[in-house]
Amino acid sequence: MTVERKKIEAATWILHLESEQLLDEIWTSIQEIKLRPVSDYYSSYEQVKDRAFDLEAVKKEQNYEKPTAEELTQIAQEADIQESTEQLLTDLKSLDV
Repeated sequence: MTVERKKIEAATWILHLESEQLLDEIWTSIQEIKLRPVSDYYSSYEQVKDRAFDLEAVKKEQNYEKPTAEELTQIAQEADIQESTEQLLTDLKSLDV
């Protein structure tokens, strides 16, 4: 789950809470977290942010082989999707992500 998705889900969950006691507990936790030094949040990120990412090296390391047209066709047939492409795209657009 991405960071953005976690934020959305957490906010949505909080918005639907009815318990004032639980909201107070969450608020207290947030205030305690805000008192922590900023470096606590970014220390892991700082260690890796400047690393270069080499997709070709990862492919080689994992012995990645591009699927053939026949393999992709077989996967599509096994998926047995009944909806039209247009309907699938409409469904994807309507997802609340």
